[in-house]
Amino acid sequence: MTEAQNKSIVGLLLVFSHFGIIIMIFVFYVLGGFLFDEMTTSIALVAPMFSLYTTAIFKHFIKRKRKTKAKAELLTKEYIIISLFVPSVFVLFLGTIVVLKAYNFGLSSFEEFKIMLGVGESVFGIYIGLVLSSAFDPSQA
Repeated sequence: MTEAQNKSIVGLLLVFSHFGIIIMIFVFYVLGGFLFDEMTTSIALVAPMFSLYTTAIFKHFIKRKRKTKAKAELLTKEYIIISLFVPSVFVLFLGTIVVLKAYNFGLSSFEEFKIMLGVGESVFGIYIGLVLSSAFDPSQA
């Protein structure tokens, strides 16, 4: 896999996941899984988790809107695995705790849900930051 292909896959995964998790929270609110204040608080907590990197990803894609046919070097298998695995596990974690809270299964209160969001952001934040900053420079956003 080339670097451009990897950036596209990881970038699109995170952008769609970002909006997908927010939509999921809203849908669960409509279905009765979240109270209004829980829904707004959840979205307020989830949105900033992705915002720095989704901004860098958007800027990267917009800056490179034309396709080029330059010969590209291949990435190592280890890098590809890490760059796909870490963001995927983070998104899966967020989706899982949203579903668990919506069905009140495993998380007995909204406070526990907020704590799990904070723990997830702390645990995965450093690793996602390393992976994404190697592909999408957030300082250029």
